[in-house]
Amino acid sequence: MLKAFRHNTLLQLVVILLITVILWMKAFVVPVEMRPIHYFSPIYTLLQSFLIHLPRLASAIALLLILVEGIWLNIILSNNKLTKINWLMPTLLFILAISWSNESATLSPMILACLPLLAALTQLLTSGNTNLEVDKNFNAAFLLGIATLCYLPVAAYIVPFFLVFVTYKSYHWRDIIVAILGITAPIFLMLIYSFLTDKLEYYYILFIHDIVDVHLNFDTSNLVGVVTNIIFIMFLLWALFSQFSTINDTTIQQRINTIIFTLPLVAILLMLPYDNIFTINTQFAAIPFAFISNNLLATERKRLWINELLFWIILITPLASNILIS
Repeated sequence: MLKAFRHNTLLQLVVILLITVILWMKAFVVPVEMRPIHYFSPIYTLLQSFLIHLPRLASAIALLLILVEGIWLNIILSNNKLTKINWLMPTLLFILAISWSNESATLSPMILACLPLLAALTQLLTSGNTNLEVDKNFNAAFLLGIATLCYLPVAAYIVPFFLVFVTYKSYHWRDIIVAILGITAPIFLMLIYSFLTDKLEYYYILFIHDIVDVHLNFDTSNLVGVVTNIIFIMFLLWALFSQFSTINDTTIQQRINTIIFTLPLVAILLMLPYDNIFTINTQFAAIPFAFISNNLLATERKRLWINELLFWIILITPLASNILIS
C-alpha cells in the first residue's frame, strides 16, 4: 500500500480523511472534556472559559487546528526540501501523533501552542544564508513567547532556540539580546494587561509557582497505552538515528534546517517533568515526529517490506489505542 500511497495524491487524501474520521468521530458522539489547567497558560485559559461547556465545539476547533497545522507543516517541509518525497505523509503523521489517544480528541494547550511553534520554526529556517537575520531572530523569539502563553511548559523550547545560535554560529551579544527581547515581549504585554485588570500579583505568583512545579510522574495503569507508547518512542528513536546517519550527505542549508527541526526533541525531554515521564504525551513530539518519521518511511531500501511494515505499524497503533482504550 505504501507504494500506491506514495504515487497517488487522491489515495493520500482519502487515507488522511479516513484516519481523521476514525480518530475523531468518537469525540463528537461522546464529547471529550477539555483538559484541566495545570500550568499558567493564559491564552488556553481564556479559550477554555468559553468552551468548557461546549465540548463538541472545542473538538471541532481542535480538529480544524491540527488539519491546518498538519498541512502547513507539509508545505514548510516541501518548500525547504526537507522531505525526500513530495507527498502528504507529514500531514498524516502529524495527525496521528496529535490524536494518539482518546483524551487527545479535544482542544489542548499543546495543539494551541503548535501553531506559533510552527511559525517560529519557519522563521529560523535558512534558504541559503548561514547567518540568522535579526528580524527573523526576533520574530521567532516573539512567536515562542506567544506559544509559552498558550502552554507554560513550552518555555522549555528556549533551550533548543538558543542552540540554534550555535548551529548558525551566531555568537554576538546582540543576537542574544534580540532573542531575549522577542521572548519577553508577549509576556510584557500580558503583564500590562494584568496590571490594568488588577491581576498582576496573581499572575506573577502563578507564573513563579508553575515554572518550578515539576513532578516525576509515571502512568503505567493502562497496558494498551503503555504498549502503544513504547511503539511510538521506538519509532521516534529509529527515525532520529536514521535521520542523523544521513545528515552528512546533505547540503549545508539542508543540514541546518534538519537540525532546526530535530532540536525540539531537546525541549520535549525538558517538558516531560511537567506532564508524565512515561507514558509520554505524544502531542509534545508531533512536529519532530512527523518530520523524521516521514523521512524514515521515504528512505529507499532493498527490502521494500520494511517500510511497508513500518507504515502499517504507525498507522494501526494509534487506531488500536483509541479503539481499545475506552
